Amino acid sequence: MTVARARFAVALIAFVAWLGWLAVAVAKKGDPVLSRAQLLNATHLVYAEVTVGDDGLPRATATVVEVVRGTALAGEIGVLNLPTALPAGAKSFPGPGVYLLPLGGDGKTFRVVGLPRSPGYDDADPVRPVIYPATDATRVQVDRLLTP
Repeated sequence: MTVARARFAVALIAFVAWLGWLAVAVAKKGDPVLSRAQLLNATHLVYAEVTVGDDGLPRATATVVEVVRGTALAGEIGVLNLPTALPAGAKSFPGPGVYLLPLGGDGKTFRVVGLPRSPGYDDADPVRPVIYPATDATRVQVDRLLTP
């Protein structure tokens, strides 16, 4: 075997191993990674019970379970764009449950916020805003992201 063939074999093995690692990374279904920019853009950050209508989409109201940041909210609140929201990485809404909602609003009317304005990106009102299922991993990330 010549030196050129040995180098080619090593490069081929490394390439196939890299493709395998990428395939495993894509196939993993782990907890979603929270967007720090989106959470910091929110005026209210709450865990809320989201219910689903007959169409399988979230209803425009949610019941506040816990307030992480913002003024004290209690009971049922109206979230205008909640029916179009999806959990991070989901193709369809998975169902009712407790979700982390990054909200913006004046205290009476709320919207799920998107990413803040930045150079080259100006989507203050996203078509599909992102919400996050309330899991232990989500809570850990929120604590980590919001602790100075």
